[in-house]
Amino acid sequence: MTSFPKAISLGFSGYVNFRGRSTRAEYWWWSLFNFIAAIFGVVLDVTIFGLLAGNWDAADWSLFQNLIGLALLLPGLAVTVRRLHDINKSGWWILWFSLIFLAGGILLGVGIAFFFVTFSLHTFLAVMLVGSALILWLATTVVAIIWLCRPSDPGENRYGGLNSTGPTETSASDMEAE
Repeated sequence: MTSFPKAISLGFSGYVNFRGRSTRAEYWWWSLFNFIAAIFGVVLDVTIFGLLAGNWDAADWSLFQNLIGLALLLPGLAVTVRRLHDINKSGWWILWFSLIFLAGGILLGVGIAFFFVTFSLHTFLAVMLVGSALILWLATTVVAIIWLCRPSDPGENRYGGLNSTGPTETSASDMEAE
């Protein structure tokens, strides 16, 4: 099982490595690290821009939180893609999940806009659109969590062997034989 420090090391060493596989433990340790880093960013922002500056409106700017999020974006995507590879799913599923969340956001926005129209039909449409958006988001989230919690595929799959960081490695003797 991957330890917390090892998972962080693997996450940063594979900063933009979208090939290979990442175990369940590696993914969830990396997620915990992201959560802790985000809290650290919020604490820095509030401390520096809020308490010390005496200006609570400046604390909303979130400089450190945004910088930390930006720094962890690519390795987080890479770890997630490798985790999907570990269960023999394409990393492109992240794009589909993102598009579904975007569509849900559009439905939610249009639905909320319909709440401000006075006709009763528009209220019905608003409820339907907001409800559809929430159901879409919930279903997508449940599927994503189930996939990310699945155990690794045993043995080798189309993305490499278990605990590999790239395509299936071949030794020098295997290359000479070809």
